[in-house]
Amino acid sequence: GGAINRPLQDVTVAESQTAELECEVANPTAEGKWLKDGQLVDFSDNVKHVKNLAVRRLVITITRPQDIGEYTYQVANSKTTAILRVEAVKVKKTLKNQTVTETQEAEFSLELSHKNVKDSQWIKNGVEIQPSEKYEITIDGMVHTLKIKNCD
Repeated sequence: GGAINRPLQDVTVAESQTAELECEVANPTAEGKWLKDGQLVDFSDNVKHVKNLAVRRLVITITRPQDIGEYTYQVANSKTTAILRVEAVKVKKTLKNQTVTETQEAEFSLELSHKNVKDSQWIKNGVEIQPSEKYEITIDGMVHTLKIKNCD
């Protein structure tokens, strides 16, 4: 109550996704501060605070495990606190890996534990595969597929 009309809510994201913590203050001109685990938040290109009238928002564009913690927005004598959880993205199952004779296509599919995961890569011999006429990369929800044409 008091200076905060709408408190922060706990947020859970998959690693690499964007996390937004949002609250609303009673006085749009009030200056408050963001704390993480009791320390002032260290803002950067990846961690920003956004003010829109009475709404105060903390945005972490690409979450990492070290972002996990208790976040507090403090204004006047009021404060609101929420927990940010960042879950590890895992391969739930490998759907199918085909081996083929020459001149055919190969397909590798796998299902991840979360949707909208950034920074996923297919790697061959240590080098990231880029989409091309030979390599087709598709993502459908949690299923990531690599199709290799004209195998040699």
